[in-house]
Amino acid sequence: LRVALSAVDVPADRSARHAALKTIFFGLSDEEILPLYGEDPTAVPARAREAVALLSRLSARRGRSSLPDLLAALYGETGVDFVAARIPDGERIVRNLSKAAEMARAFEWGGAGSLKLFLAEIRRKAAEGREEDEIPDFEEGEDAVRLSTIHGAKGLEFPVVILGGISRGGRKGPEGLRADRVRGLSAVIFPGFRTYSAFRQVPDVGRPVTFEEWEKEKMAAEERRLLYVAATRAKDRLYLVDGGKGAGSTLRDALREGIDGATAAGEGRCLVTGLPGERLRLEESGAAGQSGGELLSVAVTSPLREEAPGPPSLIAVPSIVSARVGEEPPRPLAPFAFPGIAAERIAGDRVAVEEEPPDPLAPPPDLPPAPVSLAELHDRSRGKRFGEKVHRVLEACPPATDPWPPPGAVLPVTWDGEEERRWNAIVVAVRSSGLYRELLSARVVGTELPLLRVRGGTADEARADLVVLNPGPAGEMRVVDYKTGERDRALEEKYILQLREYRDILSGAWRVSVRAILWYVESGASFEVP
Repeated sequence: LRVALSAVDVPADRSARHAALKTIFFGLSDEEILPLYGEDPTAVPARAREAVALLSRLSARRGRSSLPDLLAALYGETGVDFVAARIPDGERIVRNLSKAAEMARAFEWGGAGSLKLFLAEIRRKAAEGREEDEIPDFEEGEDAVRLSTIHGAKGLEFPVVILGGISRGGRKGPEGLRADRVRGLSAVIFPGFRTYSAFRQVPDVGRPVTFEEWEKEKMAAEERRLLYVAATRAKDRLYLVDGGKGAGSTLRDALREGIDGATAAGEGRCLVTGLPGERLRLEESGAAGQSGGELLSVAVTSPLREEAPGPPSLIAVPSIVSARVGEEPPRPLAPFAFPGIAAERIAGDRVAVEEEPPDPLAPPPDLPPAPVSLAELHDRSRGKRFGEKVHRVLEACPPATDPWPPPGAVLPVTWDGEEERRWNAIVVAVRSSGLYRELLSARVVGTELPLLRVRGGTADEARADLVVLNPGPAGEMRVVDYKTGERDRALEEKYILQLREYRDILSGAWRVSVRAILWYVESGASFEVP
């Protein structure tokens, strides 16, 4: 919506128009848009001409029509509600569009002004929403679990994935306005009510099927795809938790369909729950007789103990994945070792594990990570987000001007109450620091300056927060690294090594003397790296 309204607000911006034509409102491809840049108007497809004409009409109305009327015209003439109805996540899209319309009405009643200001407002709202929804960042080694939807986990991978409650959700059929643009069919379907088109036969599918049945099949196919997406997020272990109540769901149907035809492969024991289960061997798709791995199906009929039992001395390791409750070791048949334990592969897929006497010269085992409270995790996440915001501001407005920040400068971030207090303290600390006074006479070479070094056939890439060139014939440079928060001696060694690397890259590239400075902007203290 922001992209489309930007094209309406600035009709001369061809890049904004191009982006708007590719949104859900118009759905044009690059191939359809490309003729707009040519000299032959007859080569422009009708859809592209109509879309450009609509944007032009809305642009002409933007100074005379109210914001709600402008959005209503965009929604109505593009039929975006109808388009969203055929998209898997369409209900959410429609709700968001409705929320934007409510924002436009409130904005209009508040007398806030133009379409340009409304665009700035929804950009700010969107930025706030992203920050509120961000999953906290975990430090490596922390004992933490990330909760996510399947859609939210797309493109990510995790060592262990637990897909919980796959029997929940019911087997809902299609509801509301359903449309299949490819086959030119649509219908309104509600419990106890259907338009006539729901009973029409779908053409060109090679079998008799009504439009409502066709939509059900599409929903089931989407559930199978989601199950595949969820399962392939796991790198090492995957747990599928079924659940024992309810009528089941299409997600569970997809799982059962996937393991239908698996052959029994004996008994196994779950390493997490300690319960026995049935091992099932899958066949590789398209290769009869070739094993596609195994899964372990464990029935949990009573509450589990709070702590899982330790591994028995002789372990049966399943080859791939466990269904319902079970697990998937990353390399089931390879030798492995843990501190104080020696493991050796023996016949079949069974592993004998025996205790080894401790080595007096071996380093002590790593202690388990200290538990982190939710409050600490929240504070750490807020601190990291604040540091990122400060870096964005200093990138846009480097502290090398007088006055600083420049009067009238629009900061690229929004602060909450606590963040604004900290930022105001940073402004005071920076202005009163000796390093700031020295930087006023220097010329800014770059902020967030990309640095690249190639050594031994590998490339190292980094970004320097601030690089300046001092006046004078010597042409001395300074590279500055900002830090928020209190000074941390344990982390400072890492910062120093990083700054030395920046210094080496810059001095090697420009053949000049470079000084590296670590600057704690909240206190104003700065230190030169030796």
